[in-house]
Amino acid sequence: MKKRSLVIAGALVASLAVAAVAGAAGAHGPGGFGAGFDGPPGMTFGGLDHHGPRHFHGLIRALDLSEDQRDKIFDIVHGQVRAARDKMKELRKGHDALHEVAAADSFDARKVRELADAQASTIADLIVMRTETFNKIHGLLTPEQKKKLAELKDSGWHGPRRR
Repeated sequence: MKKRSLVIAGALVASLAVAAVAGAAGAHGPGGFGAGFDGPPGMTFGGLDHHGPRHFHGLIRALDLSEDQRDKIFDIVHGQVRAARDKMKELRKGHDALHEVAAADSFDARKVRELADAQASTIADLIVMRTETFNKIHGLLTPEQKKKLAELKDSGWHGPRRR
């Protein structure tokens, strides 16, 4: 039981780093990509908003995953952590560069366009990574678990309530 708890805890911690992908909107300051907008497609956990480790853990419980499935999900998520972290650093650097250009004495539209294109590319990479991770996890689910996940998504499930 202790090993299982460690694996689950590790998966949850690793999921935070990958979930940071969903936080890419936060790199753009309050309101993210725009007020009332949660981010581009692919930035949520398979259409279910990802609210952190409690949500992820609740999803694992709701789907009644086997220990083998949990171990495989841990491996998938853990494999993405470094790449997601590097992309988030890249996104932050681009954000800072855009602020520097905005505060410059003269406006350089070419430089702003170049930086914006780089940011868009980084965000696209993050979306692809996040979607690929979900696809790999989804591929581990049994038909019954996939049905349950679809039902949870359709019902607007947002994970366990906070106390």
